Amino acid sequence: MKEETPQRIHTSQAIFAMWRNWTEAVGALTLPTVLSLFVTCHWMPVVLLSLAFILFVVVRVNHDASLSVCKVLHFIASRSLLWSGIVALIISLTVSTGNYERFFGFLNADLPYVVVLVTSPVALIVSGWAILRGLKFGYCMDCRMRHGTPAERGFIGRMFSQEGWFQIRFLFWLMVVQTALGYGYYFVMYINAGLSTSDIFVFVWIPLVFYCVSIVFMAVRYFNIYMYYEYHYGATDSGRGAKTSIRYLIVCGEQIMLERRNETMGEFDTRGRYDTPASLSFFFYENMPIERARKFFADYSGIENFDIRFMYNSTTSGGDSNSYHYIITLPDAMVLRNCRLKGRFFNMKEIEKLIDSGEVTPILAAEIYRLYTVGNTWSTYDKTGRRRYEIKGYRPAFRLKGIQNWDVDFNDPEWLFVSVNNQDSSFWMLRRFWHHFIIGRK
Repeated sequence: MKEETPQRIHTSQAIFAMWRNWTEAVGALTLPTVLSLFVTCHWMPVVLLSLAFILFVVVRVNHDASLSVCKVLHFIASRSLLWSGIVALIISLTVSTGNYERFFGFLNADLPYVVVLVTSPVALIVSGWAILRGLKFGYCMDCRMRHGTPAERGFIGRMFSQEGWFQIRFLFWLMVVQTALGYGYYFVMYINAGLSTSDIFVFVWIPLVFYCVSIVFMAVRYFNIYMYYEYHYGATDSGRGAKTSIRYLIVCGEQIMLERRNETMGEFDTRGRYDTPASLSFFFYENMPIERARKFFADYSGIENFDIRFMYNSTTSGGDSNSYHYIITLPDAMVLRNCRLKGRFFNMKEIEKLIDSGEVTPILAAEIYRLYTVGNTWSTYDKTGRRRYEIKGYRPAFRLKGIQNWDVDFNDPEWLFVSVNNQDSSFWMLRRFWHHFIIGRK
């Protein structure tokens, strides 16, 4: 069959995109401090909210793209600017009423606040909240639901995950320094009668210098990452080209067959870890009909008596390769007598312990997570998130029996969304409305 060519994001573009993300997002946070020299405090909320809206549009457009890049920093910056705009607006409205002296007698009506003293602590809180939430941070959870785990998205996907969190932590500590420096100067040296030359230096030029230095630092960092990739993967990737992987989860009764790997698989060091004994690689296929997948498994395993169902497909973040995941169900263990597969069967409790102890490959952990999460969610809720049973919080016991006949699409990310936002969740209807009509879930 003729090899097909997928739409791709080149690695150099993806690495540069992370530097551009920092430049744009942190630039948007820094811009109001510079504009404060020319824009009055009463108009500054308009500037802050406008920048928040622009970043929101950038995130939304990337959200709907077929091959998207990590925009978590834009997301955090847009929320920081939104809340900064709200705080600035409240202060401005308080001053404009003329009653502020009753509560804030220390305020100067002509200069009620210093912009950096609003944006920096707000950005510190927003980025700190993201760090505190970790993998449960809303933007990152939605990304995993849509595009899969970093293990399923190849080198670029893992880089997006790693560098996204690095940038969040870097932004947090940058805001800690700016907030401490700004408020330290404000309480010790600042005279609330206008901005002196030293005030402008601390409140405007120092944040701008921090931003410029951070741009250079990030440029050096991502150039080094690019050189690392070219040295370790570039030559082999350019010669290898696009590829398709087919993976089969082999189920018999309430158990799944696993094999301990003795070799490295792809870019992962999987030696000593458990994985499915049936995984194949080919030149790139844009589509994988079920009959073709059946034939590949039969030829590879030597097993003829089995059922197969499509589970889901995943694409690397660069768009250069894809994977098709299938579920094989065996009538009984007797069909394995003369097959070419090696391994042993584990029940779900045993597999859960292996995952917790890090003894399975990352890609297998992602497959088991989807299998368990979608299966549990489908048996408990309908696709809108409403309970199938009247008993609040009730979840049927998870069983693999009959999985071939389950009326659920494992490839539909909506089930992953329902797993965390359903009738048993707080404010679930409001959250559902927000995700569908504001963020724009497909």
